[in-house]
Amino acid sequence: MVGYSEQELLGCDWAKLTHPDDLGLCLRTKEQLCEDPGGCLELEKRYVHSSGAVVWGRIRISVVRDSGGQPTCHVVHVEDFTERKRAEEALHESEGRFRIMADSCPALMWVTDADGVVQFINRAYREFRTTHPDGEPGYAEAFQRAVRERTPFRGEARLRRADGGCD
Repeated sequence: MVGYSEQELLGCDWAKLTHPDDLGLCLRTKEQLCEDPGGCLELEKRYVHSSGAVVWGRIRISVVRDSGGQPTCHVVHVEDFTERKRAEEALHESEGRFRIMADSCPALMWVTDADGVVQFINRAYREFRTTHPDGEPGYAEAFQRAVRERTPFRGEARLRRADGGCD
């Protein structure tokens, strides 16, 4: 996972493998483990591969104690989830670009989940209430029906003027 041989790892200090920005996290983790009588902790942190690349690890650390309650050793399980982390970061960047583009668009835009619950509205939609009071019930009903029936939604609505008036 980190590109070192077993022999190199056996003589290696954990700080050498830890990304410099995560050293503080590791010290806090050690303190938490000492204070927690159950002695189990989960966290995510970065390691530095022998090539210099960053490797993300999901870690579960358990403290093994003797019959007197004193710590005797730690059992550590590390899962490499670098690719998943990269995919999450790429998705986050893509969502950010989408939001910038959607907020720049003068048309009204919204995104709902499969149940029709609004997850996102763009700036044009947020800045003013545009649906005319007389047009809302039929429009909203048609939208909800399309959501229930999992069919495409196409509708027309009566809108307010830019000054907010309702002719």
